This record gives sequence, structure tokens and C-alpha cells, in this order.
Amino acid sequence: MGSCKRQMIFPDIAGEIFYFSKIDSTQAEAKRKLDDAISVPFTIIADTQIAGVGRFERKWYSPNGGTYFTWATDYLDNPAVSLIIGIALANTLKKLIPGYDVSIKWPNDLIHHNDKIAGILVEKYDNSLLIGIGINTFDDKDNYKSIPAGEWTRDEIISTFFHTLSSPWKNSDFSIWESFFLYGFEPFVHDFMELTFPQGTEIDVIQGKQVTTGRFHRVGVNGEIMLNSDGEILRFLSGEVSIKLHT
Repeated sequence: MGSCKRQMIFPDIAGEIFYFSKIDSTQAEAKRKLDDAISVPFTIIADTQIAGVGRFERKWYSPNGGTYFTWATDYLDNPAVSLIIGIALANTLKKLIPGYDVSIKWPNDLIHHNDKIAGILVEKYDNSLLIGIGINTFDDKDNYKSIPAGEWTRDEIISTFFHTLSSPWKNSDFSIWESFFLYGFEPFVHDFMELTFPQGTEIDVIQGKQVTTGRFHRVGVNGEIMLNSDGEILRFLSGEVSIKLHT
């Protein structure tokens, strides 16, 4: 499971790039790199993961042909990190696949017609931030929904993601990531609302064994999801919370 380094045209924000043909998980390798005093930023990319994980330590199916990478960067204490990454990732796929219907499912998934196509895992480790991303670009149509085949390559998806994250955002002098560092999530609420499921969608908010049902109201300025439950607006931060859409 050795790595190799390649000269890639990636924005500086990605840092040093480490490639692996097969690995336990890109998150685990990023932690090993930090333990070895490798400075952030850097990015781990793998062809296959044999022990890929998502939120709540759930197994992430990672066959050859998928897109798996972890970006290690300076730590940022903000619960909306996964939402900002979701905005950048959704816009990446829209750039590469014109007309593709992709939505963000709060707090860390991308979906296409209610089918999960990508996931985001955010972890703090040794005062660094690890952002793991898995995208279904493999061919397993019988069991998993994947993004449409096209002219793009795996590395082009990753490169476009980093360019999206680091390029000037709309009419601002700052990139998405810089703006998020400076101003938090509030300037991005409208962007997120345009990319997520419609207001009024019936959802379950799940906290352990507790389930709260209501209708999606909006996301708040701190990235919290707001639920209208029998006329009462309830707020939930990501943390140990997940949601289920009613279809």
C-alpha cells in the first residue's frame, strides 16, 4: 500500500499530494502523516479503500473507480464546515456535468433524486482539520447510484473541487474558504438553500434513539437545520444528528 508523489496542477490550497493505489482509508493515512509531523495542507488520494468510513464510523463502500480523498488543513472550529464543503462539491459536479441535478442533504451528503452519491467526513486531529470526501464514480449500477459517466477524470474532479474552493466567490475578493474563515457561514445561507431540498420537505431528525418529525424550514446562520414541528421551530446542529427524508 505504498504511496507515490506526482506533480499535479492543483491550487496551493491542496498542499502536497500523496497517491495510494490501495489503502485502509484516506482519513487514517492523513492521521499517520500528521503523526509523522507532515505539515498541512496536504491531500491523500486513493484508488481503493479497504476500510473506508463515514459519519458514526459507518463503513464506506470504496471499490476501485471511486473518488476518495482527504484534505488536511488548519483547524477551524465551525460546525458548518461540512456545509461549505458541500457547496463547493455540488458546484464542482455541476461544472463538470452540465445540467446534473445534485442537491446537498444536510449535513454531509450529496444526493441525486434522493440517492446518495457523495459523502463528507469532517474530523479534528492534532489541531488540524481532516476533510474526507467519497464520491460514487465507480460502475456498480445494480447496488449504488453513481454520477454519470463523462469526459471528466477522478483527478479532474478533485482539482476542480480545490479550484472551486479557492477561487473568488461570486463578486467577492475572497474565495469560498477564505470567506468562511473570515465571516462564518452566514454569507452562504442563501447558496446552501438553493442547493438543498425544498422548504417544507417532510424529514425526520434523528438523535440516537430519539426521532423528531417535521418540515424543513431552513438552515440558520451557524449551519443549524431548522425544523417546523407542529408550528414550533426547532434547531439542530450537526454533531450527533442525522436526518431522513420522507419520500
